Order: sequence, then C-alpha cells, then structure tokens
Amino acid sequence: MHKFFCYILEFEWHNGKKKMINTADIYPPLSVDQTFENKSDTIALLNPTVGRKMLGAVSAPNGNTKDQYEELLSKAKTWGAKIKTSYLHRFDANMSLRQGIIKSLEYPLGVSLMTEQQCNTIMVPILTPYLHKMGMNSKISRDIIYGPNQYGGLQVPNLYTSNGIQKIQLFLGHFRKRDTTGTILDIALGTLQQEIGISIPILQADYTQYGYLASPSWCNCLWRFLHEIRGKIRLTQPWVPEKCYENDVNIMEKASTWDWPKDKLEALNISRLYMRVYYVGELLDTSKTRLRHHIKLFLPSSFHSNKFPTIPQLPKYFKDIWLDAIRRLIRESNIGSSMGDIISTVSFKWFLSQDMMYLIETDTSPKSHQRTTQKILKNIPSLRKPT
Repeated sequence: MHKFFCYILEFEWHNGKKKMINTADIYPPLSVDQTFENKSDTIALLNPTVGRKMLGAVSAPNGNTKDQYEELLSKAKTWGAKIKTSYLHRFDANMSLRQGIIKSLEYPLGVSLMTEQQCNTIMVPILTPYLHKMGMNSKISRDIIYGPNQYGGLQVPNLYTSNGIQKIQLFLGHFRKRDTTGTILDIALGTLQQEIGISIPILQADYTQYGYLASPSWCNCLWRFLHEIRGKIRLTQPWVPEKCYENDVNIMEKASTWDWPKDKLEALNISRLYMRVYYVGELLDTSKTRLRHHIKLFLPSSFHSNKFPTIPQLPKYFKDIWLDAIRRLIRESNIGSSMGDIISTVSFKWFLSQDMMYLIETDTSPKSHQRTTQKILKNIPSLRKPT
C-alpha cells in the first residue's frame, strides 16, 4: 500500500482569490480493510502542495513545481558529476548530453508549470562540465551555447524553449483531435478567458497588458510563451464574452488604458467577476441611462447566462474601487448616444411593453424568457436572426 496516495481538495477564499488548503493537516489517512488478508491498511493523504510522480511527471494539484524542479535538478547534478570525473572524449560527452540527460529532462516539461528561471538553473550543473569537455570556457555567452550551428553556436537544446514547444504541440494536437484532453483544454481556455474578461481571444491577446490578471495555470503558461516568441494561436471558433449592444465597451479592456496601478486593476477584475459582468452595457437598465439597482449596491446578480465563480463577500475597499471605476466608465463611454442597438439577449431577461416599444428587464421563468425572446426577435429588426 506504500504506492497508494490520495488528495482531498478543498478551497478557501481570501480577498476574492481561491486557493487550496492543506487537507492532510486536517483529515486522518484513509483506512482500507483487506478482507482477503483479514487486515487493514492506510492510504497516505497528501497536501495539494506535494507532488507525486505519475507517468514520469511529478505534479501537484495546486500546480506547485517544487518537487518536479528538485527531481530534474538532482538528475542534472548527477550527470554533471559523472561527466566531470569521466574519461569521455568530446564526441561521447556531446552524445551523452543530447541523447541522454537532455531527453530525460525534457520529458515531463510539457505538462509542468516550470518557469524560465527554473529551467536555466537546472542547466547550470550540466553546462559547466560539458563546456570543459568541449574545450571551452564555462563563462561563454549563452547565445553561443544555445545558438544554431549555422551561426557558430553549439545548438544545445534550451529547456525552457522545449517546455513551450511541447505545450504548443500538446494543445494543437488534442484540440484538433477533439478528444477528452482537447475538451478539457477547451474548458480551461474558456475559464481563463472568463477570468480575464476581455473580448479578444485569449491566445491572441497581449500578455503584458492582461497576463497579471490570470491565475497560475497550464493555459496561462502557454499564453506567456506565445507572447515571448511573438506567436499567436488563432482558433476557428474561440469563445469570447458576447456583447449586448453593437458598440458595447468591455470593462477590463477600457480599464487597462487608465493610469491605475496593477493591484487596483486586479481588484477591479475580481469585483467584475463578483458582479458577473463583462461589458458596460450589462451595468445599465434598458433605458441605457441608469445603473441597475444591484450594481450600485455592489450585490451580484444571477441574470447572466454564463456560469461565474461564486465569490464570497469582498472587503469594503473592493466596493470603493468598483464604484470609482463605474463612474469613470460611464463618463468616458458616452453611454446614452454611443451604445447602439441591442444585438443579443444573452445577458438579460426581458419582456416587451404593451405598446411594443420598450424592452423591460424582469425576472422570468425559462419558458417565459423563451417566449419573450421570440417576440423580441420578431418585433425589433436589429434582433432578427439571419435567414
């Protein structure tokens, strides 16, 4: 039973952010009765920060890379020590590097969240003895070490580059195949899109402008690497938040142009998630001149059709930041004249006034909402579906 282990995942919220708690410090190990041997064993209960090797990769539920990093660094140090004391010739040392240790280090990178600094640190105990075997100074520029042969470089594989390339290959391969992993990646990408809240497909957006709003995740690492190589992935049907009005203004895209510090913008984004909105038009009633009642009171509403995280009550300073942003958004967006016609009812529940001239928001049952939507599409040209 020493090979068995399990995790119990529970979360706690702090200032609008969710993190896993150390459940192994709370719950006892799991007891298992083996009736055929008439004895009982226990299954170790691990904290979500602890990684365990699964199919060659060491991973932890909360994304912690410490155990994976230490394992790869240990491999690198062992190889470096052996090469340093060996009598291998230059050709054999070069072959051992490229076909041995590098392949072993690259194997788990595609599914890990390893940073560039961690990858570079792992290479330190490898490069020093390797360069000595090559008859070169260990202080030589890394551009020469990793540069291609055609430009006079050694073309040693770069772990961080291999890390990013594997992520791109995994994403495109599973996404095109539309298998179970591809579906999970699609969900994860949509979750990241919702967390940032912008209307630009996330893998085409500027990471330096919005990346700090994202929680650590595999898709976030992929997005960051694409930015670093000046690359983009264009999906045929990416999910993005749907506008309610023709000229609606995205809250986070607009706020990112302000001179606010990043911590204040991050608090605004958490407030947006708490309020379950994407666009300025979702803050207003159907007259497009007044804020909805719950928006002013900083109370979340469940009218949106998309599923949002249920964030507990936020501290008071979040409300202050939210109302400050709302006032600035309305002042800068010229709401009354520039929002345009309604093009989607995805975020609202409506009914038509008796004179068929006004849309009025209300709480309706699903059937009533469906009938109302049909009437809207029938009576308002801008909402008619294309034939």
